[in-house]
Amino acid sequence: MKGVYFKGFNALRLYAALSVVVQHVSYSPHDWFGTPLLPVTLECLFLNGPDAVNLFFVLSGFLITYLLLNERERTGSISIRNFYIRRAFRIYPVYFLYLFGVILLLQPHYRPELLLLLTFFLGNAAFVLFFPFPPFEHLWSIGVEEQYYLLAPIIVRFKAHAAKIALGVILIWWGVMFLSDLLPTGILTAFVQMSRYDLIALGALTAYAYYHQWAILRLIGYRITLIASLLIILYAVVFVPPSTGIFHSTIVGLAFAVLIYHIACGEKVIPFLHHPALEYLGKLSYSMYVYHPLFVLIFYTLFYERLSLPIYQLVAYPTVIVVSLAVSWLSYEKLERLFLNRKERFRSDYVVQQHTSANL
Repeated sequence: MKGVYFKGFNALRLYAALSVVVQHVSYSPHDWFGTPLLPVTLECLFLNGPDAVNLFFVLSGFLITYLLLNERERTGSISIRNFYIRRAFRIYPVYFLYLFGVILLLQPHYRPELLLLLTFFLGNAAFVLFFPFPPFEHLWSIGVEEQYYLLAPIIVRFKAHAAKIALGVILIWWGVMFLSDLLPTGILTAFVQMSRYDLIALGALTAYAYYHQWAILRLIGYRITLIASLLIILYAVVFVPPSTGIFHSTIVGLAFAVLIYHIACGEKVIPFLHHPALEYLGKLSYSMYVYHPLFVLIFYTLFYERLSLPIYQLVAYPTVIVVSLAVSWLSYEKLERLFLNRKERFRSDYVVQQHTSANL
């Protein structure tokens, strides 16, 4: 059976991961230790961190939902047990290797409540309650996706109502975010901003529209809609500093959904997006996202006070990126492939094989 292959999605994932790495090189030492932010250089070529994570959310919502829709159509149902096992094989090895490996390596003194939240993929709650806790803050986004994975197969099984549920999640969460903006900054407001279930649901709804060829695709499929979306994303890349505001993040999230739809249709939207090297490197994006803050922390500890700020900045970006890619390659080839191969045992032979792993 011919596998489903959305060519170009891995390159999108790679760009999102690199965007997060670039921002963390500049912002994380400031968040952790109060050091000055690095002068803006590479940041103007990449998405800011929140937008990059939001791209992950929309993309994951699309991919996972599409696969579940395919399974439901071919079999009339969805194996929830097998879905959970497949997700565990993909997410858990790298996540827990990093979590417990760093704890053993650095022996940081974290509160037990924090570690408990991280262990059970409640990193968004941990972020709100305990920030900063280097180098684990970034695990919040994986927690949000895991919370989506917990419910996704159950929701998609409801054939008549699944799309309505996705739309309801979007509208309700937008309403909650709007109301939270009117409240003084506090735990509830922060949690709402760090739990973008609406953007995952937006990706899911885009998958429904694409899979069932809804009439609204005529509007999304217009070239002018794509161009407008690309201009919005370009503006976010060049001009927008890190922001979690509902208006900005929602508009950019919609632009991501339009871009993902056009790429899923096989359009060559961006030059080199389908290049085989980018396709392969995109497979390393999950482990690169998980591992890189450790290298940001190590590089800062070793060199920040020994180098002038211009030299530190010049060396930090390429060093952290290259080391993160190298370790991610080793992790993917020597660890993750073992679990990915085992994961296939729990993929029913009637389900279309997904060549691009649907993760962060």
